[in-house]
Amino acid sequence: MKKAILYGILVWFLLAGTAFAQVYEPNDDNKPVFVGTRGGVSVYTEPHGVAFYVDFSKGRLDEGRKAANGGIERTVFQGAPQTRTAVTATYISKDGTLLSSTTYAPRVEWIAGIPAALVESGGSNICTLSDNLNSSTWVKTRCSMKDDGIKGLDGITTAYGVVPSVDNNDHHFFINKITTGLTLVPNMVYTYSGYTKTGVSSWARVRIYHTADSSALHDAYFNVSTGTRGTANGVSAYSIASAGNGWYRWSVSVSSPGVISQVDPMLYAAEGNNDTTFVGDNTNSHSYWWGMQLEQSPFPTSLIPTSGTSLQRAADSGVTWPMPTHPVTGNNLLSGVSNPWTVVLDFRPVYNASDLTGVTQAILDCSGGSTIFELFASGVSLQDGATGATVAYTPVANKTVRLVAQANYQTAGRAKMKVGIDSGSGISWGTEVNYDGSMSIGSLLRVLTSPWGRAHVAQLAIFSRIVDDGEINMWGSP
Repeated sequence: MKKAILYGILVWFLLAGTAFAQVYEPNDDNKPVFVGTRGGVSVYTEPHGVAFYVDFSKGRLDEGRKAANGGIERTVFQGAPQTRTAVTATYISKDGTLLSSTTYAPRVEWIAGIPAALVESGGSNICTLSDNLNSSTWVKTRCSMKDDGIKGLDGITTAYGVVPSVDNNDHHFFINKITTGLTLVPNMVYTYSGYTKTGVSSWARVRIYHTADSSALHDAYFNVSTGTRGTANGVSAYSIASAGNGWYRWSVSVSSPGVISQVDPMLYAAEGNNDTTFVGDNTNSHSYWWGMQLEQSPFPTSLIPTSGTSLQRAADSGVTWPMPTHPVTGNNLLSGVSNPWTVVLDFRPVYNASDLTGVTQAILDCSGGSTIFELFASGVSLQDGATGATVAYTPVANKTVRLVAQANYQTAGRAKMKVGIDSGSGISWGTEVNYDGSMSIGSLLRVLTSPWGRAHVAQLAIFSRIVDDGEINMWGSP
């Protein structure tokens, strides 16, 4: 109390006689609060000058979240919901359970202990039976399926174990002619993915057979105990990542050289890397399998469960808010009229730079047409009318980065703007350029409104001032 009184006296002493000025002082609420008039000065509280803040991990208004530096509590503003139409979309919860989103709330997944909203384009699972591997639809060769009481990531459906026979040979299972009745696009990349966990062996092999290149070997080996890749042949990409509770999600991508009339995704029990020929015991489950998906995409997307036919997932529409205004002046926060500004967004693509050939993605944009962060194969840009500031960036799948844009600040008497990126070791800035304030703002602020691929966004903050690198770094690594 005594400190507050002294602060008020100091403010009055410094600014008395300056009519209609505004002063900001720290508080524990993200919303600027009018304190009163002190010597003709309107005093508001505003923590760190944050005028707009969204934590995508939260689902309701006014839910607190501690700042990364252990400091102030920020109020969360929930955006307009994502929408989807064709089929229920799925996501992985904090405890590793696969959940279905039947509402319009953002799907929140936990990445390396950090919650983030999943936004992705539409997709289709043409693997017509994703879970029931014991069905006759899945053809077994020198193996059988066993129910050991293991459940899939949804905690409901059975994850079957593959039991190799006593034959000294390979042991595999597959859906024969998965493309029957479907038209696949030639010269495109298809990705096969699924979830596997260890039984009596740590290794598994995944193969994609297709008629466009039937003599070639398209396969990859995975250690599903350590989550590491083994040998691969004839694939454009392959990956493996922990899904929690001992499960790993693997993926294998293949580029089709021509018209495909038949695809057989094949799954193998393996004894080791590049080793599928062995004598089984016809008793024990070698490994457990669940959640198979085959899709036209250079990378895996969220699982679309199927039970007899292929299914589609509609694209997310992104997340949208009314364009935020300055907490005191009421002016548009991103206009060049009245104030400098800083925008910070944590972003995590689930694709690599090589997947972005000929593609641009508006990560954060305005309904009037201007983009705050636009992603392309070699960088990120900030657009002000016809003028653009850029920073070099090579997207790496599943790697979170912090994007920072600043504009309408003065350098040598000229308004400037720049864009930067923090990949974990501090902000690297691109070259600053002149800022004319000619951005086409519109009435809406949008994140990934027309998503290409799949990405996570963790938090978004807009400051009504220029924030220095040191203060942003106090948030911790992205």
